[in-house]
Amino acid sequence: MYEHQKESVGGGDEQASLLSLGSVLYHMGEFEKALGEVSASQGEYDVALDHLNEAVKLYKKFQHAHDTLDIAYCYYWIGAVHEYKEEYETALSYYNKDLAIKQAELPADHVNTAMTLSEIGTVHCRQRDYDSALSYYQRALVMYQKVLPPTHSYISTSLLETGHVYLDKKEYDRALDYYNQSLQMYRKSRPPDHPDVATTYYSIGCVYKEKNDLTRALEYFEKCLVIRKKSLPPSHPYNQMVSDAIRRFCALLLIMTE
Repeated sequence: MYEHQKESVGGGDEQASLLSLGSVLYHMGEFEKALGEVSASQGEYDVALDHLNEAVKLYKKFQHAHDTLDIAYCYYWIGAVHEYKEEYETALSYYNKDLAIKQAELPADHVNTAMTLSEIGTVHCRQRDYDSALSYYQRALVMYQKVLPPTHSYISTSLLETGHVYLDKKEYDRALDYYNQSLQMYRKSRPPDHPDVATTYYSIGCVYKEKNDLTRALEYFEKCLVIRKKSLPPSHPYNQMVSDAIRRFCALLLIMTE
């Protein structure tokens, strides 16, 4: 493909031809990157990797460098695809390549750097390395809080993710603290029936379930289900899961009161 494009540019002043070729390479890289993103979102992971790796090659040829932000962006997506494929060590490798470039090229406390830190935290969480996950989530949260409005959804989500880790660590009171902070912020920035609010209700319900406070767990699961029924069909697996949990808790509460 590269040689074909090189020949099609040909003729005229050599410098102008090189500039034209550079433009072609850059736009080809953009095209491959876009195809990679689309393929990843559709679950075509191997196709996505082919496009993203091709984009990296094209950017390197055009930009004569191995550490540009365009390349970092591709590394981020390559990491994401490997994360989707549950290839966590490979995902971490690419996320760390992305992070190193962003830390060198972007201003301190940049949102895009925080996003990469958060993804690294998520991979560590999936690996059950909860202390590492917390470290990266906290670094991301501090950055978000420095550069974003106080009720921005990225901050709310970061608080929610930190709560998930504490739930996995069975530190239930700390999980509740982060979930409630997240809920308060979502209530300020989202409509009351937004799916993010429902997700937070469900997470709080899970904490109360683990604490064996079935009445409070039932309360939050019901709040979650009310919202989800507005946006999802009754037969959706998520609604079925929450409905099943509610039925189990109702049965347990009935037994306990007999």
